Amino acid sequence: MSQISSIIFGALAKGFDKAFDRAGLEDGEKHTLQADITGTVDGVPFATSIGVDLSVGHAGVRASSVTPDTAETLAYALELVALAYGDDMALAITEDILGAYRAHGKVPADPKYVAWVQGLQSQMRREKQSPVAGAVTVRTTQAPILSVAS
Repeated sequence: MSQISSIIFGALAKGFDKAFDRAGLEDGEKHTLQADITGTVDGVPFATSIGVDLSVGHAGVRASSVTPDTAETLAYALELVALAYGDDMALAITEDILGAYRAHGKVPADPKYVAWVQGLQSQMRREKQSPVAGAVTVRTTQAPILSVAS
């Protein structure tokens, strides 16, 4: 591919991509497009054409799994410690955690307790469903034909 064709198709692709608004399309739509484009690149005239079939899929739901926020989970654990032993104990635990992290570059937890927490996280994992728009599919029916003036 020549430099001028790279400039033309790159500019068209990037420019039209930024202008594309999925919200303007209805689920299940199908369209046929035939386009003829003329212009200049650095004063050099060009013309190109392309044909495409565009189809829009239907909205759906994507399922994923999530676990509770780590900060909220640790805060709840510290709250339980504070209720049972007072705020000073909860503060001492946070200072111990921070000190261990600064000294070792990680929190050197006992593998037994790491396994407990991993088991807890596994039990707290839940499904989260998120709506997703139908995919937009473009099938080229006529490959771009480029003509550049010499």
